[in-house]
Amino acid sequence: MSYATSTIKSIQTGEGTIASGSGSGIYITADVTITAVVVAKSVCYYNGMKSDYTQSNGVAYVYLSSATNVKIQRVQELGGTTTGRFTVVEYY
Repeated sequence: MSYATSTIKSIQTGEGTIASGSGSGIYITADVTITAVVVAKSVCYYNGMKSDYTQSNGVAYVYLSSATNVKIQRVQELGGTTTGRFTVVEYY
């Protein structure tokens, strides 16, 4: 009898916080370091956000920017502190 092997090599979860008033330009970002993955075999999922701002200041993007970095980005002018959460799944 043989058993199927998993197609998932690794799963990493995390979060990054963008402080109120940080950055310049249209978007501001937080960079989160992760254990190295093969970018071509990985997917970055957005797991929601939390904020201390009274109006909507949702995370605009959460993406894998390199083998060891997830970038969390939001619109600068919305203010407040925003924390974006993510999961990176690497496949074989």
